[in-house]
Amino acid sequence: MKNILYLTTIILTLYSCKQQSKWEPKEFSLKVCDCFEKLNQGTIDERLTPCFLSPINENIGLIHTTFYSKKTTEDALYQYTMSVTIELVRNCDKFYNEINSMYSEFYPKTDFDSVQESIIELTDSITSNNIPDLIKIKLLNKRISLYTKARKFENALNDIKIMSSEFGNVKETHFVSAYIYMSQKEYEKALEQIDLAIKYDNPDYILYKELIKRRKKSR
Repeated sequence: MKNILYLTTIILTLYSCKQQSKWEPKEFSLKVCDCFEKLNQGTIDERLTPCFLSPINENIGLIHTTFYSKKTTEDALYQYTMSVTIELVRNCDKFYNEINSMYSEFYPKTDFDSVQESIIELTDSITSNNIPDLIKIKLLNKRISLYTKARKFENALNDIKIMSSEFGNVKETHFVSAYIYMSQKEYEKALEQIDLAIKYDNPDYILYKELIKRRKKSR
């Protein structure tokens, strides 16, 4: 009888370990990738739902207790989905290609002639006397965005230098700087800036860091 109980315990333990293993972020990401690569219809969100979001939502209790028992359910869901997404960026070609394409158009390419008048108006406002600092920062950010969309990267970087010299560390500039350097294939500079964006602005930008790292690796 003792031997049977011992054997049953071993079997249950092995089954539990197997269940836990298949939900490890890296292991689960392989299944998500395989599913995602087979789907060609719908938006990226629509295709990710059956492959990624639905399975997680249906098993969040198991994921929570197995990997993040000390976190709230909400924090566990966030941490797990972020971990899986990072694995997808690193190792799933189709997912990476689509996300990378979306990132490339984060600042949609615009003809300079279509924004030139707006840039002139912004410049007049920026150089006017007695403009409050917060307003000037806001206007400079708008001009940086327009220059970036028009692919006038050096103009945008010059504005960022102006902001840095006048106002110190303006957190919003790090993300656009990373985007510009990534577009120019200056990946080390892009990674330096995205690290600052993660630190000062938004920790979710780690996904963009993974994109830049993979771009650098595949150049």
